[in-house]
Amino acid sequence: MSQYSLKFDHETRGWVDLIPLRKPQPNLTSNLDARWLVIGAGYTGLSCARRLAELNPNEKIVLLDAREVGQSASGRNSGYVVAHSHFSGGYQRDQLGQYERIDRINQAGLESLKSIINKSHIHCDFKESGIYHMAADLSSSLECDYFIDYLEKREIKHTPLAQDQIHLELGTKWYQKGVKVHNGALVQPAQLVFGLADNLPNNVELYENSPVIDMRLGKINTLRTPNSTIRAENVIMACNYEPLVSGQQKQRVVGVTLSGSITRVLT
Repeated sequence: MSQYSLKFDHETRGWVDLIPLRKPQPNLTSNLDARWLVIGAGYTGLSCARRLAELNPNEKIVLLDAREVGQSASGRNSGYVVAHSHFSGGYQRDQLGQYERIDRINQAGLESLKSIINKSHIHCDFKESGIYHMAADLSSSLECDYFIDYLEKREIKHTPLAQDQIHLELGTKWYQKGVKVHNGALVQPAQLVFGLADNLPNNVELYENSPVIDMRLGKINTLRTPNSTIRAENVIMACNYEPLVSGQQKQRVVGVTLSGSITRVLT
C-alpha cells in the first residue's frame, strides 16, 4: 500500500490554544528496526505503546504520529472520561453480560488513567464530577430516555434533568432534557494528551510529524516515512479513520467526526 498525500490537517484546536505551547518530539529521520510499531499518538496509540512497554520492558516500542500530539481528535474532544457507555436503542436484558463487560473495561480504564495522572503529576484539571448526557431535539430526547431507563435498570447512580434544571447547572436553555451520570470524570483533553505523551516509559520512542506514506506487509513489515524506513515485526494502527483513507481495511473502519464549541471567557 502506498499513500503519498501529505496534506494532513495541522490547524490548532481550541483546547490546545488555551494552554502553554509544548515542544514536540522530532520527526524520524533515520532508518530503524523494531519489534513493535504503533501508528498514531492519540489516546489509543499512547495507551497501546505504554502497555506494550510495560509488557515488554526490554523491547523498543516505536510510536509515530503524522502530526504533532494533540492536533487530532485527542486534543479536540469533550473531555469526558466515561465510566458507563451509552448504547443506542432501548435496554436489552439479554445483553446484560455485554453491558457489564464494557463497564468493567471503562472502570479499569478510569482507574488506570487516574493512577498515571497522579504518578506522573499530569496537570489536566482531572475532576471526578460525573458526566452530562443532553438532548436538544426529539430524536436525541428519545435516546436520552432510553439511556435513563438503562441507568435505572442497571442501578447506576444518576440524576435526570429537566430543561430548567439544566439551565441552573450549565447556564443554557438549548437542551430539552438530560441526565447526569455521577460516575465519570472531566479533564482538559489537550493537557491530558500532552502529559501522557511526555511521560511515556523509557523504552517508547515517540516521533511526531512522521506520516507513514508507504507500507508493505509481510513477515517483516516495511514502512516508509518521508525521511526514513522502518522494519517492524508487529504493526498496530491506532489512527482512527485514516487507514480507510489510505486503502487499509476497507469496509471495516467507520469514520466518526465530532466537534465542540468553546465560548469566549464568560463574565
